[in-house]
Amino acid sequence: MRWFRDGEVGEEVITTVGNGGRVLTHKYCVGFHQQWRIEGIRGEIQTMRLAMQKDCNSRNLKRGRGGTVDIEFAIQMLQLKYAKTNPEVLVPGTLKAISQLELAGFLDRELGEILRTGYRLLRTVEARLRLMNTAARHDLPECKKQMDKLAFLLQYENADQLEMVVDEQRRKIRDTFDDIFASVE
Repeated sequence: MRWFRDGEVGEEVITTVGNGGRVLTHKYCVGFHQQWRIEGIRGEIQTMRLAMQKDCNSRNLKRGRGGTVDIEFAIQMLQLKYAKTNPEVLVPGTLKAISQLELAGFLDRELGEILRTGYRLLRTVEARLRLMNTAARHDLPECKKQMDKLAFLLQYENADQLEMVVDEQRRKIRDTFDDIFASVE
């Protein structure tokens, strides 16, 4: 999907941002932030994010509602919004970007902490799923026995406690995602 391109940066033409991954390197950012136009694309970016959610299991920790992609899209949106006047917000890595946006005053510390805590939790759960060698490495298991095993690996009392914590974090992440997108004009 091409959102906006106003020329070339270095030797490469930048035509997209992401699908959840960073396509920019620091080398490109110097010229890129000077040419980006945020007006009118907020809705397109939000629509693309929500479309990613439609085709996945509701227990998917990456693309599902309140998953890590919500965090990545919200942070990248803020980077796009503020990079022209504050290029220091263009840093690689989601957690570093959250901190940089907070330092620059573009992300409320409370919202930043929600995103940081949620990101760490979801990435930790995904890492334990990989240790379990599950087929769906981004989905919470449907099987009670597998959920109990995952809860044990994450040092929760039981699967119910783990699901409650994950569900609450995902709700907070989606609320924050919605707040950030609503604030971007």
